[in-house]
Amino acid sequence: MSGRGTWLPVLSVGAALAFMAACVAGQAGASGAASAPLPAARAAGPALRQVMTQARSFGGTPAVGALVTVTAAGGLGKHFCSASVVDSPAGNLVITAAHCLAGRQAGQFVFVPGYDNGRAPYGAWPVRRVITDQDWAWSDPDDDVAFVDLTRAVQDVTGAERLGTGQPPGQLVTVIGYPDNQDSAIFCQNYARSFSATQLVFRCGGYTGAARCSLTSTRPPAWAR
Repeated sequence: MSGRGTWLPVLSVGAALAFMAACVAGQAGASGAASAPLPAARAAGPALRQVMTQARSFGGTPAVGALVTVTAAGGLGKHFCSASVVDSPAGNLVITAAHCLAGRQAGQFVFVPGYDNGRAPYGAWPVRRVITDQDWAWSDPDDDVAFVDLTRAVQDVTGAERLGTGQPPGQLVTVIGYPDNQDSAIFCQNYARSFSATQLVFRCGGYTGAARCSLTSTRPPAWAR
């Protein structure tokens, strides 16, 4: 990864969702407010009002987590994508990218909010079913959207992010995710710019692999304001 960073797609207007997978195909939008501060990075708060070009590690935040495989013994295996709790009546919905869940079924993985170095500070939440955009066929990145329906209401424990639509470019966004090559969350702040008629991008290095399926918010956490 160069020091200049990379352009990461962060919004699919076609999918019309704000907090979702900012994946290789480019899916997360920007709206609403973060549900909780990011405690490990609190000391760096004032500096985060400035544009960042390289992601930083931190201790995680409740409403953002990792999808983690389940071992034969029932323990936590390897994390493979980032996901975020979204506000819903039942409080049990998590959003990620459709390509993350290809070939995976309920019982094979769990959602671990705030995942940090193999730890599950808010528990490991079993999956009831996977709901994928019916138009997703590995062709149009605007359809690369999926929800994970959990067996219990995770929102009561972690809080949740709000989905939004039609967000314009030029807003400062905070992006949180889990790279494949490390076991802690990363975050970055930069301005979203137009990428195409249906997507925005933001520039920041460090978003490799599963970190590209990340939470995006236009409001920075409380400690960064």
